[in-house]
Amino acid sequence: MFKSNGRSHKFGFKALFVAVGLFTLAIASGTQAHAANDAPAANEIRLLSTPLDALDGITFAGAYGDDDVAYLSESLQMLNDKMPAWAEYIAQAKPLILSIDLTEGAHGRAAIAKCCLGERGVITFGHHFGTLADSSDPQSESPEARRITFLATLAHEVTHIRDQRAGKFLTKTDYKSCVAAEKSGLEKQLEFQQDALNAELSNNATSAQTYRAWLEQNVKAEARALKSRDLWNQYCGAFLG
Repeated sequence: MFKSNGRSHKFGFKALFVAVGLFTLAIASGTQAHAANDAPAANEIRLLSTPLDALDGITFAGAYGDDDVAYLSESLQMLNDKMPAWAEYIAQAKPLILSIDLTEGAHGRAAIAKCCLGERGVITFGHHFGTLADSSDPQSESPEARRITFLATLAHEVTHIRDQRAGKFLTKTDYKSCVAAEKSGLEKQLEFQQDALNAELSNNATSAQTYRAWLEQNVKAEARALKSRDLWNQYCGAFLG
């Protein structure tokens, strides 16, 4: 099972990456230990003073920089303006610590969620915000696609925190319980992308056409993947012995 109920969103399984887009930021399975299971050191965490309401209740930790703070602020403001229900969904998961640990990304982990450090849910990202994309798919590297990838990952991880605060999926003891926990996050990730299809996230018609074509393909593939045994074996295969 995961130590301290951590959740890991992993990528790198090439066949699934091509087939199912964001779902290949898969959950690392079984007994895998990772940095988010350890409380961040006190001197790593500092709460930024900011007048932006979107960042209220969020503490930054680890290897973050001003660009990450700005990217998160812009992303949450975009949700407030264009997908307000999702802005509220994420806000309801606060207080949060958002950390960046590049060693997690180097090990193929896009993000990890842990509930909780005190009252705060902890999400550790393996990459700087807005930089995760599929190098084999140029469409995934557009600004809009990167924004959707980041926000879909965030929605996935806050789902784990919200679930655990509600007393759900607290441990993974076998394949069935692992699938149940990860399915919750993946279904919410897919739901976010489906809603993003109905939002105007670009003011440029050409850019909008490009990211929407990419997103439509992802949504279809990920909906199929949720029914795939191969996907769940990638997420929870450690429990199969």
